[in-house]
Amino acid sequence: MQRLGLSPDVLCTVQQSALGVCYMATLFLGPLVVSAMATHRAGMGFVKALRSSLADWRLRFTHPSLRYHSVRNYVWAPLSEEIVFRGCVTALLTAGDGGPSRWRCALLAPLLFGVAHLHHYFSRVSEGTPAGRARVETVVQLAYTWLFGFLAFLLLFGAGLPAAVGGHVFCNTMGLPDLSFLSKEGGYYSDLHGLRHGLLLAYVAGVVLFVIAMRRLTSDFGDDAEWWPRSRG
Repeated sequence: MQRLGLSPDVLCTVQQSALGVCYMATLFLGPLVVSAMATHRAGMGFVKALRSSLADWRLRFTHPSLRYHSVRNYVWAPLSEEIVFRGCVTALLTAGDGGPSRWRCALLAPLLFGVAHLHHYFSRVSEGTPAGRARVETVVQLAYTWLFGFLAFLLLFGAGLPAAVGGHVFCNTMGLPDLSFLSKEGGYYSDLHGLRHGLLLAYVAGVVLFVIAMRRLTSDFGDDAEWWPRSRG
């Protein structure tokens, strides 16, 4: 369990999961600010917005047509993918002496996760998608899965596998950023076009805070990953 970044301590697991969520929230500062501004523009207070959000989540897990996808996206996929492609793969990469450094492992593990999605190319072609378009979509998916696979570093620097799972769930919840506020009309957030400069600043601030938090995490937790061979760096 230790090599998989797991702890028998329930409180520790909850704390690590919360750490992953809070860490990813810094990267999504821009989308969170956009959502908050849209809620304010709609005249919804905090309590009303919270109730609406909770009702939406309840619907996702209770409605017959939504239940399967919700369980897959927010429970099964984060747990299974993080255990296999973060926990097991990094444990294998770090087994013994003379292997790659922690940062190289953090880059290599998600690459293997991305490669595991290459079979979707053949699925797309068999469904009638042109080969050229299928290749582009597959490469984009590979890049996307690799980019978010950097959550491996939370495990490699001692924050634990639950932190990676928590971050994964948060990413799936937020989805891709909606930049429709950059357009004057036709987009979901087009009514926020007048605030686009401030909202873009929030996006930039989120990336900066994310990098700062990464440096802080690798500094604070680096020596706590007891299973990591010190000679490997």
